[in-house]
Amino acid sequence: MNCIYCGKIADTKDHIPPRCLFSKPLPENMITVPCCNNCNKSFSKDDEYFMLMTIIREELSENGEIIKLLPKINRMLSRKEAEGMTKALINSIKRKVFKTPSGIILPPAEVIEVEQDRLNKVVKRIISGLIKVVIKDDEKKDIVVFPLEFIKPTDLYGMNLMFSKLLPAVEKQTVNTIGNGDVFGFQFVSPKENNKMYLWKLYFYKQIVYIGISKSVST
Repeated sequence: MNCIYCGKIADTKDHIPPRCLFSKPLPENMITVPCCNNCNKSFSKDDEYFMLMTIIREELSENGEIIKLLPKINRMLSRKEAEGMTKALINSIKRKVFKTPSGIILPPAEVIEVEQDRLNKVVKRIISGLIKVVIKDDEKKDIVVFPLEFIKPTDLYGMNLMFSKLLPAVEKQTVNTIGNGDVFGFQFVSPKENNKMYLWKLYFYKQIVYIGISKSVST
């Protein structure tokens, strides 16, 4: 079998989504795809960054799955190889001033500047794996992803008509889960007029949601 990412001979497997998001024992229905060692190793830092930037979200502070991960995270950050990541995280903390919708200036607050493109890259890879295993499609795909929170209700009026129809339609689909769904779940839908295009909705820890659009390069 060949690596689904680079086409070279696959000598290992990649977990979809990354297994670092889960505490042990891992769910029995973990999804894996054929992958080469070089690609697999190149993903590890981005996967760990995705995990860290996701679990530090305020809305997940009391999430049971996150609490189970804390010992694992402490071990990860104490490794010598993690010194660069720890330093980068510290340097990403900035003081910013915010305004309320009515224009009131709030006291400065410390925030973490997230490398969103790096997070999106992990989500794209997850969708690539789901296309391979769930849709069973080997064609090359263009994939665009973004956090659902980036979409405002008023944005729907300016979106592509097909996309604006698919967004509510995907929520009517069954939520597929890894394990009990506390860590990861996903929905997908395809328009009747274009079965080479899919809209994906991915749930991380039930509260962090990403939207993805995949379509054949020739579509």
